[in-house]
Amino acid sequence: MKLFFHAVVFFLMSISLFAQSDANKGQITGTVFDQKQAVIPNAKISVRNTATGAVRDVVSGAEGQFRVVLLDPGVYDVSVNSPAFAPAEYQGVVLNVGSAVNLPVTLQVGTTTETVQVTAE
Repeated sequence: MKLFFHAVVFFLMSISLFAQSDANKGQITGTVFDQKQAVIPNAKISVRNTATGAVRDVVSGAEGQFRVVLLDPGVYDVSVNSPAFAPAEYQGVVLNVGSAVNLPVTLQVGTTTETVQVTAE
């Protein structure tokens, strides 16, 4: 019984310490839309900490939503890419301790270029 009590106390202390470490982090969330406000699933979102250069990549879900969690406080550059759309860049996104920044993204239809190479024999 004493061993069980110590295990429970250790478990509760671990949860408390984990929660405290999460409190020092932040998150960037958002939804990716097209020009007509339709959601864009499977868009690639890259979040780069400008101070450390650390990059986190996520993909938007079926409803166009994304969430990058457990980010250190700091300044971030965010890029969003999806086929057939021009990339979107957001620079200087400030993330404070314990904050959540909501970043709605609207992608513009990209231009497609096609190259035809002809070789004469």
